[in-house]
This record gives sequence, structure tokens and C-alpha cells, in this order.
Amino acid sequence: MSNRLSEKICSKLAQVEQLFGILSLLMIAAGCTLVDSKIDLAYRVEAARKSPLSTIKPLILRVEVRDRRDVSDPQLIGYKKSSFGNVLASIKSKQEVSRVVRLALETELRNNGHAISLDNEAGFDATLAVSIKKLWTEPIVKIVDVQVLGTVNADIEVIDSVKRRIAARTIIGTQLESWQLSINDGYDRVLNGALREFVRNFARDPDLLKALRDVSTR
Repeated sequence: MSNRLSEKICSKLAQVEQLFGILSLLMIAAGCTLVDSKIDLAYRVEAARKSPLSTIKPLILRVEVRDRRDVSDPQLIGYKKSSFGNVLASIKSKQEVSRVVRLALETELRNNGHAISLDNEAGFDATLAVSIKKLWTEPIVKIVDVQVLGTVNADIEVIDSVKRRIAARTIIGTQLESWQLSINDGYDRVLNGALREFVRNFARDPDLLKALRDVSTR
């Protein structure tokens, strides 16, 4: 057998091996796609990284979060879909989304010098009343590509200790990723990225900062 013919045969075999490798990965991915996923949503803050909230005199705050999404399951955060748009499986948070958002905001406030009042504590300076409108991941499946959008959208009100609303804002965080294959551990990365941006935008919103600063000077 000539060297040239041998090289051609080896090249074809390598292509077949690569094709079977891709098919194997697709089969694995398809199997994962048919199984419900439960993902860990959490906001992780770097203690040394402060936001403009740290420029406000320390406050004692209550954080009240309500899930206003049009879903029956408080842990549902999306669906896995086929390229035809058919629902294949559910994507759920390990915790109710209201708890996820509350803990995220409380973590950011504490990291910037503020205290959190528990429900059974009477003394507090103001309440952050949060209504979650959307916390969702939306996969757009193509032939060999998957785009996944994560969104956190909520209305946040600052209510003073005598129950007067002094600020109201809609805060949104998003993250978009493209994958070659649909993988389970990607959904938490996308939604945690959206949650991180949501908290960042909350901590830098000028109207909310002004309202909290006004409370701190009373």
C-alpha cells in the first residue's frame, strides 16, 4: 500500500471517529435534555468589593419579596425545549425564587455595611418591597447551537418606617450565552449571571440610592 493511499485511509478513519464522537456527545446531551434539572441559584459577593450602597450611613432594613410571576410552581424557572419548540423537561431552582432574590439583596446590603431586620424585629429604618415579575431562563435550540437567555426582572419600592413609599424602580438583570451543546450545568451559570447583574443594577440605581440616603439622614 502506498504512503499516499495510507494517508487517505487514515484521514477518512479520523473523520469517522470524529463524527462518532460528535454523535455520542449529542446523544448524551439529548438524554440530559429529557431530564428535569434542579439548579443552585445564589448570589456570591466578594467581601472586598463595595457598591455605592456603602456610601450611605448604615441602615436597618427589611427585605420583603413576593413572587408575582404567572407560574404555579414557585421553583419553576424555565423549560428545556426541542428545536421545534416542544417542551421536553422543566428547569427548577432548588429554592423558591422569592428566597433566592431576598438572600441576594440581603447579602449585598450586609456587604456594604447595612443590617437586616428579621420579621419579628420591630426596629427598622425602611423596607425594600420587591415584586418579582420574571426570573426565567429561555433556551433557543438550533441544530448544533443553543442560545440561552437568563432574566431577573423585579419592581423594588423603598418604604419608610411610617409606610410611605419614597421610591419605586424596575430593576432588570440579564445574561445571554451560546452553547454548542445543551448542558445542564449551564443553566445555573446563565441565571446566576443575570442575578448578579440584577443586584449590581439595584445597588447602583440613583433613585433607590437617593431614597435610602434620605432615610439615613432623618
